[in-house]
Amino acid sequence: MVKHLWDGPSIKRERFIRGWSQKVLALKLENAGHNLGEQIPARDSVAKTIASWENGRNKPGDQYQRLLDSVLGERHILVLESNEYEKLLILPSVESPIVSGLLLPELEQAFSLGSDELYQLRNATEELRQLDRQGNAEGTVGIMKQHVDSLAGLFNACTKPKESLSLAKTLADTAAIAGWAALDRAHPRESWNKFQLSMNAAIRAGDRSLAAFASAQRAYVLIDQGKFDWAEQLVAGVIQTDAWFVPSELAAWLYGAQAETAAANGNIDLCKRSLDLGLARLSYASSSGQCPYVVLDELHFERWAGSCLARLGDSGAIYSLERARDEIHPDFARALGGVLVDLTQAYVAQGELDAAAKVFSAAYLTAGGIGSIRQLNRLRKMREEWPLLLPQASSRPRQRRSN
Repeated sequence: MVKHLWDGPSIKRERFIRGWSQKVLALKLENAGHNLGEQIPARDSVAKTIASWENGRNKPGDQYQRLLDSVLGERHILVLESNEYEKLLILPSVESPIVSGLLLPELEQAFSLGSDELYQLRNATEELRQLDRQGNAEGTVGIMKQHVDSLAGLFNACTKPKESLSLAKTLADTAAIAGWAALDRAHPRESWNKFQLSMNAAIRAGDRSLAAFASAQRAYVLIDQGKFDWAEQLVAGVIQTDAWFVPSELAAWLYGAQAETAAANGNIDLCKRSLDLGLARLSYASSSGQCPYVVLDELHFERWAGSCLARLGDSGAIYSLERARDEIHPDFARALGGVLVDLTQAYVAQGELDAAAKVFSAAYLTAGGIGSIRQLNRLRKMREEWPLLLPQASSRPRQRRSN
């Protein structure tokens, strides 16, 4: 388990990124203490304590470290650092070319996989998913590549049908995570290839939902390449073939993706129609966990709608994005970064320049903190278009690193 040791600067940064005052953070800590059955001082006293941390006069003790983890996020890495998981990896050979070219060792390793080993691999993927949502691009890129490569190697070498299908599904899930992480780091070719790998592995596993998800995610690579028409057509094709055959939460996600491609392409009617359809399908979504790669509730969908409306310059974007900023779960750091960038864009579109400048600073901090080159590029583009409206960043933001 990796635990963040909170100090004044890190607390202030996380509070500022979320747009919370010291009193709001005090309220969050109070609620966390209540939920954990711990007694803490009155809210005003806690707010003063927070000020003393941020001013460097004091440091949080063990109790507050636990509460800060609960409110601002704690990272767990259990499987990924275990000896059992390391034994499953297919690592690059450092032997001679003759030895490294042997096939039998990989075949034997794949043949030896049982239910316990497959469970370990699935759990490792789930841990990577949680780390990825926290936006730890710098700290997870190497681990993620190693995991994808090992899964691909085991799948290619596996001769047992049941285990092969399990590996294919885990590979598809992991490759989709890696595809988005690559997109966030502004590596479009790598992102596209990972989404393709995910789609092909999902088809091999017979998982229609995961294949549709991976296929539609390629649209975001196309958007970043300026191919808005292609992106819109791609998602429309996935919806046409799969929307009525997948769980409602994934169908809602597909319509949200269609709305985003339509907004990028300036197709206002299709954007708003897709948002309505997505919200309607979301109302039928269950909490069965059929699609763990999709996290979508009404708040997340409202954030998504706000992002689309911000692209279109619609004034309704501001309310949706402000609400999402205030209520989004702190574990979803990447989503929060996107909200702040979208909110900056929405403020500028409505001429609220002071608000835009303030949120720009928070967006720059969080995008840099999570290593999102994609979001930093969006901010730099805004700064180029409106150089007198948005503040110049004085230095490169420091990225979070896993301990």
